[in-house]
Amino acid sequence: MKKKELLFFLLLGFSNIVLAQGITFEQGSFEEALTKAGTENKLLFVDVYTSWCGPCKKMAKEVFTRNEVGDYFNRHFINYKQDGEKGCGPELMKKYNIKAVPTFLFLDPQQNLVLTIKGFHTAKDFLKAASNVNFFRKYGGMAQVEIYKKGNGSVDFFKDYYEIAPEEEKPEILNHYLSAMTDQQLIDPESGSLIGKISLYNPQLFQRIAQNIAQLPPTAPLEYFPYYIQPFENKIGTFLEESIQQGKQAKFRELLKIKKILNRTKPVKNDIQYTLMTASDDLLNLWYDAHNKVNPEKFRKSLDQYMSTLIQANPTDSLQANCENIVFRIHHPDTSWMGQLLQSQINYQDLLIWTYRPISNLIVEWTAYYWRTSPSEKEVHKRCLSWLEYACKANPYNPETVVKAAPLLVRLKEKKAAGTYVRKVLGSLQAIGYDNEKDLRELQSILDDIENDKL
Repeated sequence: MKKKELLFFLLLGFSNIVLAQGITFEQGSFEEALTKAGTENKLLFVDVYTSWCGPCKKMAKEVFTRNEVGDYFNRHFINYKQDGEKGCGPELMKKYNIKAVPTFLFLDPQQNLVLTIKGFHTAKDFLKAASNVNFFRKYGGMAQVEIYKKGNGSVDFFKDYYEIAPEEEKPEILNHYLSAMTDQQLIDPESGSLIGKISLYNPQLFQRIAQNIAQLPPTAPLEYFPYYIQPFENKIGTFLEESIQQGKQAKFRELLKIKKILNRTKPVKNDIQYTLMTASDDLLNLWYDAHNKVNPEKFRKSLDQYMSTLIQANPTDSLQANCENIVFRIHHPDTSWMGQLLQSQINYQDLLIWTYRPISNLIVEWTAYYWRTSPSEKEVHKRCLSWLEYACKANPYNPETVVKAAPLLVRLKEKKAAGTYVRKVLGSLQAIGYDNEKDLRELQSILDDIENDKL
């Protein structure tokens, strides 16, 4: 008796091992498998293959035999294999528009197609694809999901689909998801984190979010700024710069209007330390025209007026004094607890190098376009020289601007000025112990080229 019991348990254990080794496929007919799926309230998984198909054989050998695959499929589905060229295979191929094998069907008991997976997949990818079947079943199958994906779905649909969508679909699905939300849902913290992930510009969505922010009560911005307003403003800045770099004028104009809704635009005098959200429209229009080399006559008139206003409001001596205050912080750290806290969060050397750099670089770019599109006159030369001087002197610790300005100064026959500005920045950086060897080498290289007439 004991021997029989031992044999029984050994056989039982062996059978469990066998069952665990991959997907168990039904041996009866397709109709019988379908009936069993209905009885057990499961979907029917159908592997449609052919005898000559290499990827089909590879799936059967390398994927279907895996323990984790078998465990998942045996628990969740009734599984069936069907040769696409035999029995009911041709009918299935036609009914479900199968053009290639292997194709894997997930059918409900009424033979409605819930999900299709095509081609060879690794075990990991196959399990991941199959795990999405509940989503497709919840929303009526693949055909209905395709309709919803085009913008016709509910908030819940887009929320669920965004979690499983292929990476290439996520940008558009995210925009649909946010567009489907109510105004109240849009200002939830969870939505704010999603706004920061937007990578596809949608003018209607952006205008709606901007209007939503503009209508917040006066006490609300501080509460919503970190997770809602700031991520949105960052996205406006990103798309604004993108529209300028790519020369997308319609998009550029739309974003200027959206920016105005938020009422964050500052006057020209504040452009000396601008951000894309606070930059004046004058700055952004000049940037667009110069970068895309359009509207030269309008650009020249606008730049004359702009630079006059900017320089008058921000003389170089006050800008340099601000830079020297930062230098003082580098050499004389504040030892108070507040000073130490700031020191731990702010790299004053990096802050110094970047101070006024964005506007200074733009001035060099604008001056180059102004010079190329203007008649060769003494007054034009004088203006260009004064603007380049302003850009280079604003921050004598800014290496990038003088590197950009030096070749233009040489073309303006101002070789001495070019050498003076580069030498000044190089010496200033060395005096504060600046250790970015790349920047220092580039400055020295530019200086050598100036002195050897190679620019």
